[in-house]
Amino acid sequence: MKNIRKAYRGEKGFTLVELLVVIVILGILAAVAAVAIMRFMSAGNVSAANEELHQVKTAIGACMFDGDASDLDGTGNHTFTGATGQITSGTGAADAASYIDGKLRGTYTVSDNGDVLSALVDGGNSGKSWGSHVQWDATSGGFIKKA
Repeated sequence: MKNIRKAYRGEKGFTLVELLVVIVILGILAAVAAVAIMRFMSAGNVSAANEELHQVKTAIGACMFDGDASDLDGTGNHTFTGATGQITSGTGAADAASYIDGKLRGTYTVSDNGDVLSALVDGGNSGKSWGSHVQWDATSGGFIKKA
């Protein structure tokens, strides 16, 4: 019995090499996970930006419908940031921002006929931005992932 105790007396815990190997493996796993999470978050930002764009298009359409108009007011392009002034359309005036729940993250340029011509991911009235991974694509008329 004494011989067994003597044999294991100096063997307590892990060696420095074993601990370093575990730390290196955990570091590699953390780096791989961080890259995957960033990719997932940027895809989510693009999707969320396109959802907000759809909300803006719906609000402009509802504003035009309530104003019984085929165009906004005949003065050219309009900047729409969600919680800003009225858009006069046809025979009545309707506040397009009232059709939006909350504040927008983007700033949208809308033509007289209600088409969204361009958008900025600058944060609009909310002060929040979609991040550096989202950009406006004029060809598709929507947001895409920045290359």
